[in-house]
Amino acid sequence: MEYYLKDLLKPLRPGSSQLPPSPPRQSDASCSSRALTPTPLKGPLPGKCLKTFVDISESIKPGYKRSLADMSVSKGSTILRTFSSLCGGGWLGVTEMSPSSLLDPLLGGGGGDVKDKRHFDYLCYLIWRAAGAQVEGGEGRAELLAGVGGVLARFILTDQVVGVKNIEGGTFSEVVKGRFGEVLRAFEGAGLVEAYGVQGGDGRKGRENVFEPFDEFDDEDFEVGREVNLVIEIKRPAWLTSALQINGESSLFSPDFITTTLKESLQGTFVGVRPVHTYFIDDVYRPNPTEYFPTSELLQFTMYKIPNQMD
Repeated sequence: MEYYLKDLLKPLRPGSSQLPPSPPRQSDASCSSRALTPTPLKGPLPGKCLKTFVDISESIKPGYKRSLADMSVSKGSTILRTFSSLCGGGWLGVTEMSPSSLLDPLLGGGGGDVKDKRHFDYLCYLIWRAAGAQVEGGEGRAELLAGVGGVLARFILTDQVVGVKNIEGGTFSEVVKGRFGEVLRAFEGAGLVEAYGVQGGDGRKGRENVFEPFDEFDDEDFEVGREVNLVIEIKRPAWLTSALQINGESSLFSPDFITTTLKESLQGTFVGVRPVHTYFIDDVYRPNPTEYFPTSELLQFTMYKIPNQMD
């Protein structure tokens, strides 16, 4: 039991034996038993995620879009077979299941319109693998993710998605609840995550799709300079299959849109965030720790008061 828990909760590392380099069986879990049922995405946010990642990658590394197109030609068919076998074919909004047609929303002037969760996941694999090859080094990748998160946070926290809200708040808990809450609701409403919830320090889960993360003691701790921890569970994110696959190929630079968007949503406030720790988890206990099926991500945030903005 102890071994199982340690193995389950530790972050995936390059070369980890948890996921094999070949298309991992664990990816089945992200598609679920409803694999052949259309899984729709809604609104402009899914396309905004993908197009923003591609455009910022191109601005950091000119030629990225050409590299992405070349990867689609050279590896797209193999990747497509993997994703089709795991998650079913005949994706919503797609008339031709070919690499060039599937990439068209990003490079063919389609405006990034992607209607199917499995199509989104397939594109996440391509755009992240291309970025991993083109945008090298930790600083460049951190710049890319921060840029994507900043654009998406501003997009969500305006009337383009959820309407302008009074989320400026005065206290630590009001600021985080307002900004994180809007981001989480936007991702869930677009179909990019199945559900979200807060996990307590004792491992207990809060109510699904309800963001009530803090109490008065957290505000008091924050005001006197103590760090405050927050763990959010993201259930079946639309990028889960691609993230598991890329981790299985010994890379930590793997798809995840919501973590950076949440972090960047706090820009301009007095709340700072340490590097976020991400864990894949299986919500079903299995006796053999090497045969688990991740269905969710745990995002562990550590927040602190920015010194130069203290009262």
